[in-house]
Amino acid sequence: MCNGVRLDGQTVATAAHCLADGTNVSVIEAEATLRPSAVQIHPAYEFLDRSSAAGLDLAKIFVEAPFGAAGEVVIAPLQAGPVEILVRDSAGEFRNVRCEYLGQSGTLTEVSCLVRLGWSGAPVVQNGALVGLLSARGQRQTAGVAQIADATRLDSF
Repeated sequence: MCNGVRLDGQTVATAAHCLADGTNVSVIEAEATLRPSAVQIHPAYEFLDRSSAAGLDLAKIFVEAPFGAAGEVVIAPLQAGPVEILVRDSAGEFRNVRCEYLGQSGTLTEVSCLVRLGWSGAPVVQNGALVGLLSARGQRQTAGVAQIADATRLDSF
């Protein structure tokens, strides 16, 4: 299971590694299950090694039937400072997890907070804007460190 965020009435953004192996995909929104009409993985993602792939760990899922009313998603560059991961856990509970910015190297950004398996693709927000998607635990699975993909790159594919 992975998380995602609606970008508009028919598009969901999530982590590419959730879809990269040809996994059968369904989008669950509230009580409805929607079948995707297409999936796009960031073209550079599959060519990177695991240590640098997190920054481009981006995918889009397009659904045929539109979602219900969708608010406007503002995408902005990540700034040094705290962020929140908005996640729905395996029990169906919604959580806001506060993380501290650790640093950025190229497309790779790390934040300090505990994340769990199944949270990949969850939106990372800062000052009300989408700045990233949760990609992975930090280098070498470091406890308390998470990597996020740059949401501003969602427009590049």
